[in-house]
Amino acid sequence: MNSVKMIKLEDGDYAPEECCTFGRNFETGEMEVDDVSLPCGGDCSCGGTFEDPCKNCVIQKIMNEYGEQEENRWIPVDEKLPDPDEYILVSFENFSVPMIGRYTVDDKDSGTFRMGDENDSFIENDLFVNAWMPLLKPYKEETDND
Repeated sequence: MNSVKMIKLEDGDYAPEECCTFGRNFETGEMEVDDVSLPCGGDCSCGGTFEDPCKNCVIQKIMNEYGEQEENRWIPVDEKLPDPDEYILVSFENFSVPMIGRYTVDDKDSGTFRMGDENDSFIENDLFVNAWMPLLKPYKEETDND
């Protein structure tokens, strides 16, 4: 079974990509979510407000949990490559301990996984990257306001 690709929206909620319509931001040139059309219509009476009808919706809570799990899973390199120059956690087919690294792309659109801040690539050290995942957010102590 294929996983459902989830899109993180500006408000922090997740929605299935197939329920989103996209448009190009003219300032940045990036594609952005224009609208979300959920099969439920987003009009459930689960105790949300007019501005945020899905706030207490069990379906939205499940989508958010699933989206966070998908965001924090190992992604095989043949499925998707990470954004260039972002720090990531990498897994290896020939070494059992994950490491922090980054993916770089040169002028010829050729990419390689590099060791942390170093210019050395993992492959130069006979380490073969088979998957990667985004780094977790740094620890932040919760306060009563959170």
